[in-house]
Amino acid sequence: MTTDAFVIAAQALQRDSQRIDMYSHNMVNANTPGYRRQVGQLQSFASVFDGQVQAAPYETSVDTTPGAFKATGRALDLALSGDAYFSVQGPAGVVYTRRGDFQVAADGRLVTDTGMPVLTTQGELRLPPGNVKVDSAGNIRVDGNLAGQLQLVRFEQGITLQAVGNGTYRAPAGAAAGQAQAEVRSGYLEMANVSTAAEMVGLLETMRHFEASQKLFQGYDDAISKAIQKFGEF
Repeated sequence: MTTDAFVIAAQALQRDSQRIDMYSHNMVNANTPGYRRQVGQLQSFASVFDGQVQAAPYETSVDTTPGAFKATGRALDLALSGDAYFSVQGPAGVVYTRRGDFQVAADGRLVTDTGMPVLTTQGELRLPPGNVKVDSAGNIRVDGNLAGQLQLVRFEQGITLQAVGNGTYRAPAGAAAGQAQAEVRSGYLEMANVSTAAEMVGLLETMRHFEASQKLFQGYDDAISKAIQKFGEF
């Protein structure tokens, strides 16, 4: 039973540590355009009561609630209505983002703020010099001439995207991205859907629980030490 108590206390510490990381990550990205907060899924204690104390790790998922739109007046700042995502060519494959603060690179490619190519329905696009504008359907025009159309996608409900950094997400293996019919708003950015006040409350509550679990763990350790000491006296 003591061993089980140690394992349960250790798991509580591990989960609290993961939750602290989650809340901290959300707060750090509170001003990141297009960022969607991570939310945790509490593990059931049913497996503990069944005698299976090795529970699964604490899991997180992405809160897909849209953030507020902020007007910027910049033509290549783009925001999406509904549940659509921009498609981006990442280092290890295609990733998806709601972050639309794009720019034209020196080689003519439309890229993210970190330099990843933004994909169109025809793949990567190199734009000629000129005045670039994007209409509400995602059509990209240079000096009024059509150059391409943004590849906008959506995922079926229940598919959990994995955050991979810089406001980008990867689809799970086997999950197909469908074509999205979304309104593109030029001159706007979607802000993070993070409430710093709510995240701070969650962080402080978790830190208090972490401290309590530490004391519990130390109490078990002290009890075992005393038991071993007494056993040695016989």
